Amino acid sequence: MAHAPGGREVIGPAGEKYPAERMDAATDESHDERIERRRRVVALIRAMHAQEDEKAESLIGELVGDHDLRRVIGSFGVAGSTLVGNLAAVKGVPAEQLLDELDEGMASAPVE
Repeated sequence: MAHAPGGREVIGPAGEKYPAERMDAATDESHDERIERRRRVVALIRAMHAQEDEKAESLIGELVGDHDLRRVIGSFGVAGSTLVGNLAAVKGVPAEQLLDELDEGMASAPVE
């Protein structure tokens, strides 16, 4: 088996080993595909905010079925970071304060 420069290898989903370049190329997506994933994340946030349960469940199903859950989670991070940055600027408060409030709210919200 060929090795990546420096002997760098990654483990595939079935435990197979690949040179890092091969795995990077195999998982690469177009810019449009990444943007579409981010749009589905925002659509889910919008549906949950509007209490559109059926739509939210459908979007959750789509996102769970995504071939790259790491990027799905990253998309939620991008969405949250964008919201916090914009809200902090509008409210004139530090983003860290908003994140502390979010943390408290998430910890005290009902768990279903």
